[in-house]
Amino acid sequence: MFVANLPFSVTDEELAKLFSEKVPVTSAHVVKKRNGKSKGFGFVEYGSEEHQLAALKEFPEGRTLQERPINVKVAMVPELNNPAAAAAAASEGNAAAAAAAEKKEGAATASDADAKKGESAAPASAPAAAEKKDEPEKKDEKAQ
Repeated sequence: MFVANLPFSVTDEELAKLFSEKVPVTSAHVVKKRNGKSKGFGFVEYGSEEHQLAALKEFPEGRTLQERPINVKVAMVPELNNPAAAAAAASEGNAAAAAAAEKKEGAATASDADAKKGESAAPASAPAAAEKKDEPEKKDEKAQ
């Protein structure tokens, strides 16, 4: 899960403790800058989707931590940009994740096709541009 608007003083351990009050946490990580200071957001992982959904119910919008309202959302899975990960998700029975990955892959294929159409049009117009470039030079030769 993605947790936003964290107080900058919260550590990985405190984040894990907060989110494991009723549901066991697999890992918790506060994202930090190169200098080691918190960026004010982090990620919490659970062992199952059921645990994650239970945890989401425990953190409704407006819940505060050290007087700051934290925002908790389901984190997007970056591995799903990869067709191999989509196949793995499908084999694990995660149909929603597999469908999302296939949809993204289909959108990328359509974009690639559009880009290829644009590429084929460019070489056809290039000779025409070259001819127009030559024409003014001929006129200049006549004027001299």
